[in-house]
Amino acid sequence: LHIKYSTIPKNGKIKIGIIQLVEHTALDANYKGFVDGLAEAGYENGKNISIDYQNAQNEQANCATIAQKFINDQDDLIFAIATPAAMSAYNSTMSADIPVIYTAISDPVAAGLAEEDGTPVGNITGTSDALPVEEQLKTIRAMLPDAEKIGILYTTSETNSESTIATYKELAGTY
Repeated sequence: LHIKYSTIPKNGKIKIGIIQLVEHTALDANYKGFVDGLAEAGYENGKNISIDYQNAQNEQANCATIAQKFINDQDDLIFAIATPAAMSAYNSTMSADIPVIYTAISDPVAAGLAEEDGTPVGNITGTSDALPVEEQLKTIRAMLPDAEKIGILYTTSETNSESTIATYKELAGTY
């Protein structure tokens, strides 16, 4: 990810827009970790950065609206929490010069946010929270040595769920 700044904005504050898909303990922790990390690096909201935090209330259409708001506001960076938020931010910023950082993405490649080798597809980068499928299968086998079938709940409308299920199917026979 290349942030194309040569100077701090005129008002002295870097504008960061944050899109979070929905209130959820794990996603809230991602937000807190990002803000805490910024503070540890010397960036404080209201002093040298300005954070605009928006929650999409679990509506993907809201993610796109929020991303467009950040573009209209000429934010310097967008931090997107969860796959729909990241995809909306990336798609919205394709013609804008605003870098996007994502987190809480189980499969950035399947979501179109990274190449097969993990490199960014554009002005976007971030972290994955992929499940440790093989370790889970090992644990299931250790706890239920006679099990022949396992059931896994997932969401068919989420790319990350689909790719995780595919990994389970690929590896389950080994265990």
